[in-house]
Amino acid sequence: MKFALAFTALASAANNQAPVISLNLADCTYTGCMHPQGSGRTAAHGLEAKTQADGKSDNSFADECAVSQNHLPSDPGCQEPEASAYDHHDGAIDVTTSYTLFVSSGPKENPTPKHSTPSSIDLSVRGEWIIKYDASDKDGNEAETLTFALILNDEVAPACSGNIPGCHTGADGYRTYLENGNLEIELCDATDLAAGMTWSPVSQTNTNDLYDGSLDASNSIFSSGLKQQGSGAAISGSTSQVPSNLYKGITSALTLNYEITSEDFAGIFGTQNKNNVFTKTGEVVLQDTTSPVITSPAWPAAFECGFSPAAVDYTTDYTDCYDDWGATTKSTVSVKVNDAAITSSFSVFGDAGFYVNGATKPADVTLVYDVSDTHGNPAQTVSKTIALSDTLAPTLYITKSDGHTNGESTAEGDVCAHGGMTTGATDGDSTYTDHCTAFTTKDGHTTYTHSSDETNVDTSATMEDETQIQHSAGYAADYNFIVELMQEGTGYRCEDACASTTTTVEWHSSCSSGASGAHFDMRTPGTYYLKYSCTDGTHSTTACRTFINVDKTRPIISVIDAANQNDGTYVVEASRDNNYVDAGATCSDMIDGNISEDVEVSGDVVNMAAVGTYKITYNCQDSAEQTAIAAVRTVVVKDTTCPTCTLTGDATKSVEASFPYEDEGSSCTDTLDGELTPYVVGLDAVNVEETGVYVITYTATDAAQNDAAQCDQTAPTRTVTVEDNLKPVISLQYRGQQLMAESTSSVNGWVIGAVASAVSGVALLGYAATRKATVATSVPV
Repeated sequence: MKFALAFTALASAANNQAPVISLNLADCTYTGCMHPQGSGRTAAHGLEAKTQADGKSDNSFADECAVSQNHLPSDPGCQEPEASAYDHHDGAIDVTTSYTLFVSSGPKENPTPKHSTPSSIDLSVRGEWIIKYDASDKDGNEAETLTFALILNDEVAPACSGNIPGCHTGADGYRTYLENGNLEIELCDATDLAAGMTWSPVSQTNTNDLYDGSLDASNSIFSSGLKQQGSGAAISGSTSQVPSNLYKGITSALTLNYEITSEDFAGIFGTQNKNNVFTKTGEVVLQDTTSPVITSPAWPAAFECGFSPAAVDYTTDYTDCYDDWGATTKSTVSVKVNDAAITSSFSVFGDAGFYVNGATKPADVTLVYDVSDTHGNPAQTVSKTIALSDTLAPTLYITKSDGHTNGESTAEGDVCAHGGMTTGATDGDSTYTDHCTAFTTKDGHTTYTHSSDETNVDTSATMEDETQIQHSAGYAADYNFIVELMQEGTGYRCEDACASTTTTVEWHSSCSSGASGAHFDMRTPGTYYLKYSCTDGTHSTTACRTFINVDKTRPIISVIDAANQNDGTYVVEASRDNNYVDAGATCSDMIDGNISEDVEVSGDVVNMAAVGTYKITYNCQDSAEQTAIAAVRTVVVKDTTCPTCTLTGDATKSVEASFPYEDEGSSCTDTLDGELTPYVVGLDAVNVEETGVYVITYTATDAAQNDAAQCDQTAPTRTVTVEDNLKPVISLQYRGQQLMAESTSSVNGWVIGAVASAVSGVALLGYAATRKATVATSVPV
């Protein structure tokens, strides 16, 4: 029995020994496995390491590893430890496992304290887990609880996603993402940019986190911005987009710096116990790389040789999707003509570059167009060859050295009797394609001389103004004139803008086409025809003069100093004192010679005192009773002399303010009208109540409306100065009496004197009605 009890007691003693729980961590292959208790994260989260009295660690363990979302395919990731219990009596026994989640951080959630007891551990939940292991043997002996802390961390930062430069490459509309992390935005995308499309780092970019998923500015800490390159100054509003004003008005590539930052929600479970941060920096380049396109002008079928084409016929523009809307000044398309650069216009006048000199057919003109847009992108060169044609006949002049009159059919008073000059298709000038057969016809052969100040007329070799000329038979001296009319530059002139010309001058039996040749015999009366024919090798122009050779020619009247004005009139200044003296006229006859003494004068008597137009007629008759063609001088009496005015009195006057001003006036006279009533300018402005300087002008207008003040001379003026030189006067009323400052008698005078001395003292006056003496008390001050 004792043995049995002893055995029982022994057995009982042996069953009091607790089983032992052990954890199998041998299969833990992930990085950082088997951290002992007291790790940094465990300590930070409140799982303190415990040490027994004997210095040995208790049954608490801790470890950290990445949540399952962050594992690579080759990494098995976190694993829950395998626990086993052993009892020396019962052998292997079951282990009871319990789970507590103390801190949790779900996707897109910050770490939050939590105390939940799920039935199992979830290795995909970022947080801090506590696993407790308990076991009891059959005798009820409990093993020492074993505690294992497992921190599921997230140390992987968000990664590239969305339209982030450097995260991917390739074109996206008007954006091109480069491998170096830069973004190129094509300015020359008129469809998108004109519609207001912009690159928005916030709205168009996002990152992806293995645990938190897609992150952007709407659900996480996400920032982006642009800065000016170089200065580093932030661009206003760039956190939402590249401001639209940056797209316009630039002439070269504009580079901006960008920075994009994205944070996940790892918090204390992230690297260094902070959110994991994704950062991307680089450049955004705004540029125009698209070439412009030159538009074709409305080219004519041909250019007329020798004339300047209208700019609209050869200038052009270009289209460019950026320059057309980018608020920049568009470049000018350059044009080269036969490899020669031009600006706004070019000429195709006759020279070796634009026609074959001396040939009958002009060469073609090649136009070459080039342009680069404001960003330096060159357009494809456009070239066009245009025929250079010659469709106009030469211009033949036989009555004037130069028939150009800038678009008018009259030249310096000479009327073209051929129905007007024919105007060719030119740019800004008139070129006549037909010769002028006759200006104002004169009988005889007097040369019409043009004034030297008249432009567009060659006065060095003026030609005869007639196409029908009367020749005096037998008058040898007259034949020299005929010879001159057969010489180029004296009797004719032929011009062609495209090619050189050749002119033949021959006598014919008539001016009709195909008339036979003839010979001029100055001694034989009759009608002769001198025909001019000018050719440029392709076209011809003809003109003809008629010579009437008679044995009795009329005398010829030449008016001396016929006119002193371009319009053929003789203008004289009106006068009451002078008389008109006429220069007269000469008369000559082939036979009688100088018969100027036979000149008869008729017509108007010129009255120099009466403005108007007068006509004086001259005529004469030779011994053969041949009457000359009358000549007329037109005399115009004009009054262009201004009246003169003279001041009465001095040119400068002074008047005391508030005193009336009486002006002395002036007198005005005119050489023709005599005494005139002057009118005064500025007199009403004289204000004697306002000090200052006033200027009065005296002028007059004669019957011809010549105003003295408007002529070259200076109308007289008077300067009136209003001054204030008088001192003011003080008056004083006392007991109904007027006290004047000048009075020194009686009591009042004494008082006033005392008051006047107040600058050095104050006089106190006492006046008693019952006393006749004035009592004064002086108090020094």
